Amino acid sequence: MTSGFHSSNISNNTVDAMLNRCQHIAQSKKQDDLSLFGAPFTITVTTINKNSFKKRRRVGGAARKIPKIRHQISNAALIKFNNPDNMNHCLFFALIASLIQNICNWSRKNFFNYIHNLYGMSGRFQKDTYELMNQVGAQMGLKEYDADEWIPRVVDQWNNVNCKNQCIVKVFLFGDKGNYKPEFEYGPEDYDTPIIIYFNDIEKHFYAVKKCGRLFGKNYCLSCLCV
Repeated sequence: MTSGFHSSNISNNTVDAMLNRCQHIAQSKKQDDLSLFGAPFTITVTTINKNSFKKRRRVGGAARKIPKIRHQISNAALIKFNNPDNMNHCLFFALIASLIQNICNWSRKNFFNYIHNLYGMSGRFQKDTYELMNQVGAQMGLKEYDADEWIPRVVDQWNNVNCKNQCIVKVFLFGDKGNYKPEFEYGPEDYDTPIIIYFNDIEKHFYAVKKCGRLFGKNYCLSCLCV
């Protein structure tokens, strides 16, 4: 029995992520009266130095690609807030805001107070975000944070530690241009909690997308990745 597991970077959570993947496979085989337990099995790990890859050459001969279009983004679908610390941590704030809206049964008023640091929620949004950054090893105060690097670390932290046995998260990142396909996605295929993030290339800012929001102003299917 073979299953693939991909990690873009080795981190403190890599081993936990691999074990969690094995557990998911074992659970999925229960319905066939199969079990992975009771007998030894081997996990083979292959590591590749991504810095050794040559840069892709742009050469002709391939089939014509469909040109990207500029997406018509619905502002009503975005969770808008000012970064509480006025620093470049919007990726992590957006991830936390989207997770909280998805897994917490809060009223709209309580969630509004949370992301805007009002009343009894004052300071909690920033505290939760800083705690997550510390857990995944993200240094404070950098000029920018690469989503391709940090989203996998956050998802692994949630699925293997913070939200283990509570939910299974997968993150979908959309940009200004494309063909209604995510620019980046990370997480197990048996996810039950989709986290949708939008990156505004002009503002260089990450936005969380509302749980029930329609990012493109129309219904979108995450399974088939189309409107």
